[in-house]
Amino acid sequence: MDKGFDVEIISSSNRVYGFKFLAEILQADLRKIGINAKVADLEPVQYESRMVKGDFQLMVHNYGRSNRDPGTMVTAAKAWYTDKEGGWSHYENPEYEKLRRDLQSTLDREKRKAICRQIQLMMLDECFTILVAPQPTAWAWHTYVKDLRYDLENSPFVHELWVDR
Repeated sequence: MDKGFDVEIISSSNRVYGFKFLAEILQADLRKIGINAKVADLEPVQYESRMVKGDFQLMVHNYGRSNRDPGTMVTAAKAWYTDKEGGWSHYENPEYEKLRRDLQSTLDREKRKAICRQIQLMMLDECFTILVAPQPTAWAWHTYVKDLRYDLENSPFVHELWVDR
């Protein structure tokens, strides 16, 4: 095996709880294949600045709607945007742009699955962004809080919430 190479993973534990832990897990996994990763746990302002400029090699990021329709994911998350759209990875590929448009323009389930598969293969081959793990949100409330509900995306519905106190 080659000696590997050095890479920096940016995270910000003060921006989102768990970012640093995820970066450390990635660091350990990369070490197994000979990549020497250094975790830079940045303050949120530094992290945001570097993220927007694309000034990173690897970064951890969360996106709350990746479990929605794939068409939403590839058009609503900046990690999936092209460079022209201000995407963080500065990725450009006319085929990718076409696939994104095609995905948004059909409701045919089989066509959408085929398009998603092409996007998936492109993502794995070009590695401009990659999904690593879900980030579920835990909800806890006191017994006197009534009718707090949440949807399948784990977003709260508070319009019927009331406090019995």
